[in-house]
Amino acid sequence: MALQTKTGQEELLVREPDNKWVDETLWSYGVDPAKVQELDEMDPKDVPSDGWTFGEGARWSGGVLGRPRRMTYYYGPGKALGNAVKNDTPKTIKRHVGGKKTVGAETTIGIQASLEAEFYGVVKTSVSTSFSQTWKQEEEFEDYLDVDIDPGHMSWLELQPVIREIEGDFIFLCWWNFAHQLVKAARFSGTVTAPGLEGDLHNVLTVRDTPVSQEEGEALRGAASQPPTSSPFVYSDGAVILPAWLADAQWGKDASRASADR
Repeated sequence: MALQTKTGQEELLVREPDNKWVDETLWSYGVDPAKVQELDEMDPKDVPSDGWTFGEGARWSGGVLGRPRRMTYYYGPGKALGNAVKNDTPKTIKRHVGGKKTVGAETTIGIQASLEAEFYGVVKTSVSTSFSQTWKQEEEFEDYLDVDIDPGHMSWLELQPVIREIEGDFIFLCWWNFAHQLVKAARFSGTVTAPGLEGDLHNVLTVRDTPVSQEEGEALRGAASQPPTSSPFVYSDGAVILPAWLADAQWGKDASRASADR
């Protein structure tokens, strides 16, 4: 039986962290790493603007430390790439489908948009320290493929990226240098997800295909006849071209999937 994440995805790979440096640092501030989850919870917005980067200052030392509990890899939801093509001819046609899609990080921790750069900077450092891996806040995917499209059918490319989920705690420490005293030790906890590969894991590319009813086909042709400035649909050489995300939203539930591995 395959293991699953808390949100139901099948686990592809699980990594345990090496928190030696983090735990030694916590001990140096008088915090027992085994009791991190007993620390008071805090709102990330209450971290001082100069308190996100860990280090020593003239008046105080500390900052935010990431202490991961584990890293899990799983397949994220499918992302439609570029444009979809609907065949409006009586014969099978071959068309170039695909495009670009940016997938960014997400977190269950309530991070304000103005604090994302600081927070994800801590995540990047944490992944490097505890897993000896690189980490990016977002990644742009790009792929294209020539596909055969039957009469009355629509096709587009879908990418299912491998996602890394990091579960752990972020500890804010404030040591007042003049008093030689720890004045604050608190945490905020949760998960952070972002695209990422390791070892033999790879993203999955599929061709989505679905028949389009005559009524829907006529509506698409009508939309494609509108000026380009007022419609995202384009009619070209016997085919209606439309955004793949729109095709996925309208027809994705019942569209077939075929591997696009090359």
